Amino acid sequence: DLLAGIHDTAEESSEEDTNKMKSKKQFHPTDKQGNELEWIKCKFGGQGTCSIKMHTYGENAELSSSYYNADHYWQEKGQFSPKILFHKGAQKKVNQRLIESLREALLESRKEIKKITKQIEDKLAQFKKELDNPFVPDNILSIALESVESQLEDIKLRLKDCDRLESLIPKTSRPSPKS
Repeated sequence: DLLAGIHDTAEESSEEDTNKMKSKKQFHPTDKQGNELEWIKCKFGGQGTCSIKMHTYGENAELSSSYYNADHYWQEKGQFSPKILFHKGAQKKVNQRLIESLREALLESRKEIKKITKQIEDKLAQFKKELDNPFVPDNILSIALESVESQLEDIKLRLKDCDRLESLIPKTSRPSPKS
């Protein structure tokens, strides 16, 4: 009956519980209210199986005493393997409407980024013409131009990010890009 309760609470795992599964440290499980059950010791063996030990005197054990905390008072009660909720690399079902919404937002972002890129390239060409005079030193010119060119490169990188995101969208019923 007690092991069934531990199984129930183990299935409601959190990120902290996942870290316990990955480590080989001994820990006390908690009840549904979050109280540690100090008379039960659990330890994962690295393969996802948890060994469970219970104190001989159960809840009534005086665990503050080092005498009652000796190894011979702890009895192995069995092994437990939590149910795997998500397999590594498995895809979840995603709402088709959500996928379409993402695709539309992505196409809109790509369109906006291309528009901004064109504007920056036009302004950069105009900027180069305006800065071309004998009264401005070359080192100051290069600082201004490098700044704008850096921004242009960042925006082109965002366009590549859009392409990468599009490749992640499931290919089922994908419309051709409107670029």
